[in-house]
Amino acid sequence: MHYVTNDIKWAAGVKDGRLLLNDLSRYHINIKPVNKVRGKNRYSLAALGRARIIGALQRLCIPMSHVNEMFNRVCWDTYEMRVDQFAVRHIDHLIVVFLTFDPEFDDEFNGIITDPADLTNIMEQYGNYTAIDVGDFFKCKMDGIL
Repeated sequence: MHYVTNDIKWAAGVKDGRLLLNDLSRYHINIKPVNKVRGKNRYSLAALGRARIIGALQRLCIPMSHVNEMFNRVCWDTYEMRVDQFAVRHIDHLIVVFLTFDPEFDDEFNGIITDPADLTNIMEQYGNYTAIDVGDFFKCKMDGIL
């Protein structure tokens, strides 16, 4: 299913979609439309989730200028794969985790968690983090509640 700019705007929690798209372009945050239909951009479920993550980070008082740096800590290819699995109901949870530092020597941590029990292991192994659960948002959006 494809979503329009109003859905992206609503997911990010902003009042004007044009201002959001301007900020995304200014800070080089990759939320690109899949295609255009009748002159309107269409976005994927993964892009909608990224907008939700941006909104959650901004509600935590993290400025948009720092969001791109935080986004670099997450493997977005793994995220897209997990969103596809979530869309067909192969997994039940999808949590994006941003560590408070950039793990330079750890290639196995990709920032995408599908089991909430793993959060305690991350706390023990890495320390502080910010976790954003996009799974509940996806469930409500796919079921038509939102």
